[in-house]
Amino acid sequence: MTRRIEAERELRPERQRNAAIRVTRRYGAPPARVFDAWLDPAVAGRWLFATASRPLAHVEIDARVEGSFRFVDRRKGDVARYTGVYVEIVPHRRLVFTLCTENCPCSDTCVRVDIAPLTTGCKLTLTHENVPPDHAEHFEGRWTGILYGLGVHCKAYSDALQESGHSIAAQALQPVHTATTVRVRNGHVSVTDGPFAETKEQLAGFYLIEATDLNEAIQLASKIPPARVGSIEVRPVRELSV
Repeated sequence: MTRRIEAERELRPERQRNAAIRVTRRYGAPPARVFDAWLDPAVAGRWLFATASRPLAHVEIDARVEGSFRFVDRRKGDVARYTGVYVEIVPHRRLVFTLCTENCPCSDTCVRVDIAPLTTGCKLTLTHENVPPDHAEHFEGRWTGILYGLGVHCKAYSDALQESGHSIAAQALQPVHTATTVRVRNGHVSVTDGPFAETKEQLAGFYLIEATDLNEAIQLASKIPPARVGSIEVRPVRELSV
């Protein structure tokens, strides 16, 4: 699930008197699954600002630029609120949002999540800027624990699919700008950079599963986390006679 954790705290110039926290983690899950876990209310409530033993009491997410979020955690009579606004959303690559807690005003703190695809899985780098220096150690520890919880969630679906015997193969794909399109016309091979068609939606990866019929395939597809914020296309394998 996780191969390495890196954490570092960078102090800003003394005149700003704030800290920038950076936490890096590698996941075996594809970028799409890791990214979508941040924006799906049903999923985010299990790990983002939550703990393994206690999901959040209330989650609101308006997953668009200038949309807001609100997380409420209740523990032993105390209530902790986490609110903010989404500043930038680049599907499966980057998420930027303000974060407001009791100790960090929304106007002064910002979180950036960068996700880079790897040959297997992805690397996530979280940067939390303008954190009050006396709270930097606390937030560094919190983000390290939160990103561990994200890894547990992302691994859970793959494990369930493997244990059920339905999984055959699964793999994330690199972004479309890395694509090369090959065509053969009248015996001539043509190679161009980029995808074969310009579309707003992109194929982020695939699952090859064993299902008894279309209904079972649809049920399995509906449990894939990205289905809650994107779409899953289900197709049967075409058997070719060679």
